[in-house]
Amino acid sequence: MKEYSRYYYKNEKLITILYEFGSENEMIESGFLRNPARTTCFTSSGKHYVGGHFEAVKTKTKIIAVDFDGCLVTDRFPDIGEEIPETVGRLKEEQRNGARAILWTCRSSDQLAAAIQWCTERGLLFDAVNENPPDVIAAFGRDTRKIYADEYWDDRAVRMP
Repeated sequence: MKEYSRYYYKNEKLITILYEFGSENEMIESGFLRNPARTTCFTSSGKHYVGGHFEAVKTKTKIIAVDFDGCLVTDRFPDIGEEIPETVGRLKEEQRNGARAILWTCRSSDQLAAAIQWCTERGLLFDAVNENPPDVIAAFGRDTRKIYADEYWDDRAVRMP
């Protein structure tokens, strides 16, 4: 048995999961056919599938994707500008309250290394840099090109309705 797909509804209280089985016996032995949450069961291309709507049990922690230049420091690219204490302080506070942070920047190579070092020296540690954390990749079943976050902190952001 393997999880074939997963979909969280907007309210994140229900989740639809579809499981794939290699044989009919494996599907029967799993017990999913007797699960009252099961809503579908079908066979396709020699594979057997069982799915249903289940109560979501994932724990949700806020993820913040934060830009470096113009957000954590004044924009002096390729150099590192002056610290913006309000943003750095707020990010540290969010992390103390359980939020996870992704450094989300256009910097690469030596300039990225310098930005990471600057952050580390100030006690800013990140769950990922310019990529999704492993648990987000697992939740989507693949790595997405877009960084997934609940909040995007960027000096060039425009709030849309």
